[in-house]
Amino acid sequence: MFSVGGFSQGQNYTQTENYTQSQANARQEQIRAAKQQRYNEVYKHELAHKQAAGSLGGNIVIEQGADGWVTGGHVDITVPGLDVKNPEKSKEQAEIVIKAALAPSDPSGQDYKVASEARAVLQAANEQIEENKTLGSRLDISA
Repeated sequence: MFSVGGFSQGQNYTQTENYTQSQANARQEQIRAAKQQRYNEVYKHELAHKQAAGSLGGNIVIEQGADGWVTGGHVDITVPGLDVKNPEKSKEQAEIVIKAALAPSDPSGQDYKVASEARAVLQAANEQIEENKTLGSRLDISA
């Protein structure tokens, strides 16, 4: 072996190999930390939906790609239809869905869509409540 600067060529190669392995390990740790951070961000977003939805919300689902990176998540939530016999219940549920859809600090396009659908139910419920009041007043007058 040849000695250069106090290190033999074999030692220099080993040091380079160790340095390269150290770089690879550091990169793997960066990727692992980034994956965990992404998971935490998505989980926090979905947890906000779940907590605000209460009994109207389903389980938290975290979706991952084949490479292990989190690609998204969701919480199934039931957007109520209008119950003309009980519009107050429809109103209450629609308000919960709106709150749940917009609960995360960073609502997605889908979150805004769900909130919009629930607002339509809320409006219809309010109209039904007013119609029931009017109908009730008419019945009371003629009774």
